[in-house]
Amino acid sequence: MAFTVILFAYRKPGMTPAAFRAHYENIHVPLMKELGGSLFPVSHTRRYISQVQVGSEDEAQRYLPEVMSGSPSDLSYDAITEMSFDSKEAFVKFSELLAEPHIAPKVAEDCAAFLDVSRVPLVVVIGERCETRRDSCVSGG
Repeated sequence: MAFTVILFAYRKPGMTPAAFRAHYENIHVPLMKELGGSLFPVSHTRRYISQVQVGSEDEAQRYLPEVMSGSPSDLSYDAITEMSFDSKEAFVKFSELLAEPHIAPKVAEDCAAFLDVSRVPLVVVIGERCETRRDSCVSGG
């Protein structure tokens, strides 16, 4: 049975959203694929929060999430990453691989280059999936 986790990622302080996305897409994900090999998730989807720059050029560049309801201060993460594995065991094996002594320093170095490592990433296990579309309803695990 498929096993899916959601990770909420926080951008490194001082990094622009564009630089964060570029690093995640062009450096981090390829590195994780290389290091993870056959244990890499079946799918790895990134969703980036739309952000707008506020303040003048003389001020420190600051970006706020573009929200339709609520307050930008309610949202502190910059990306939502969904990783799907064949099973919980496959997720555990991937996690254990990334923690191995010859791999963990590479992961830590890369993460420090674009993530706010002072914040513990929130990883949530996804349960039942229900999806409604205009033309049909899809359910599955």
